[in-house]
Amino acid sequence: MDAFVMVELHRAFSRNELDEIECRAIYTHESTDRRFGFNIGDGGNVIQLFGSDNPAYGRKISVDHRQKMLAGLKSSNAKGKHKFSISLEQRKAISDSLIGNKRAAGPKSE
Repeated sequence: MDAFVMVELHRAFSRNELDEIECRAIYTHESTDRRFGFNIGDGGNVIQLFGSDNPAYGRKISVDHRQKMLAGLKSSNAKGKHKFSISLEQRKAISDSLIGNKRAAGPKSE
């Protein structure tokens, strides 16, 4: 854990509130993108089953079904569409918490 610094940014008073805060933080910091973070999922109270533990393990997905899933992903990831509405007060709190964070400015533009 020497490579990480633990800082309390938020405090939740219920599991649902904690899940919402976690999802917002992962979305805001783009931490599912390997350039910015280490999350493999969107957060929240999600149980992911891998390999033979997953009920869909070994099932074949039709080409038609794959195309439908891909279309759904593309539409939900379209620019300007996101699943969270962040208030100005929340934006300011996040912005203030990122002061001094070199990654907070986002990728460098050329």
